[in-house]
Amino acid sequence: MTDLKEQVDDCCETPLLDLLRDVPQDLRAEWPTHFSDCGTPIGFAISPIGKLIHKAADLIDQQAAEIERLRSICDRRAIEINTLAAEIDTLTKQVESQKEEIEAYKIMMQGEVSDE
Repeated sequence: MTDLKEQVDDCCETPLLDLLRDVPQDLRAEWPTHFSDCGTPIGFAISPIGKLIHKAADLIDQQAAEIERLRSICDRRAIEINTLAAEIDTLTKQVESQKEEIEAYKIMMQGEVSDE
């Protein structure tokens, strides 16, 4: 029993889109909607299930493509953000260095002013 369960668990599953697209497009579902007094169906509703299933598969495909497009944009933006963050870090270090040079220059200038 365990071997069979393991075999089933290890089986490859058919992708959902393949299953959906295997449904015939002309598949229709029919069900009774009205009945005679004796219970015989006299009215039916019909739904084009095959077309609806194929439309759903197409929409899933479109959404998957859109998700991939958006992920690609996010990946590019993340790289841009990381690059900008590195540039900001470099500029911040440069500003700090320049502040230190200015402070050192001020101290030097104060020393020269007091010598006079």
